[in-house]
Amino acid sequence: MEAEVFGSPCSTHILHEDILQFGETSEISGICIVVYMRYLHEVLKTSNMLSMIGFVDPAVIGALGCGDISQRSRVLATRFSSAHPDKIFLIPYNSGSV
Repeated sequence: MEAEVFGSPCSTHILHEDILQFGETSEISGICIVVYMRYLHEVLKTSNMLSMIGFVDPAVIGALGCGDISQRSRVLATRFSSAHPDKIFLIPYNSGSV
């Protein structure tokens, strides 16, 4: 995925199970959320609204496997500091609980 979506390049792979989650209207995976955010990025780009909205990769701020709270805070601070002060960020977060 392009660096302009989340501020740094990342790779994403969609599995068969990810596609089934949409068809079954069940809880979707983080990958599905990332792909949807990528789609929103393109819609905003086409509408010339990209300067208003930013995205944060949920894979680097989640409670599970993304370091302690200070590491996650630093990731967010770095992402915010590189953006325009009026930019709104969409930040999906999974606490790990159902």
